[in-house]
Amino acid sequence: MEYEQIRQYLPHFVYELMKSGATPATINSFRGRWNTLPPGASELPCPLCYATGRQGLLQPAGNDSTAIVRCARCRKEFVVGRH
Repeated sequence: MEYEQIRQYLPHFVYELMKSGATPATINSFRGRWNTLPPGASELPCPLCYATGRQGLLQPAGNDSTAIVRCARCRKEFVVGRH
């Protein structure tokens, strides 16, 4: 999974934050952080870790038919698309 593919999944991460009970301020802060990541950034923040003040990083974990990213810290998997 390419970096640019992961970047397009912000709506999925915002939804996960909403489900987790994150405040609107936290969600907006994550959205702002995500949108300011430089092109080619290799360290993409986990939304759930971000909401709790931790620094988890997302890594591709899917196969050819499912796009999944996993946080290296909290181990949460996010299914962000199907091919």
